[in-house]
Amino acid sequence: MLFIAFMVNGLNILAISTFVQDIIIGSLIILSVWFSTLRR
Repeated sequence: MLFIAFMVNGLNILAISTFVQDIIIGSLIILSVWFSTLRR
């Protein structure tokens, strides 16, 4: 959760639109769940 907050803060500083931010954060969540299932 803290990592996502840092990501959102960094994306806001870089002036990236909220639509693109949602896509990036969603992709990171999906990738992290996918890697977690691969390790098991």
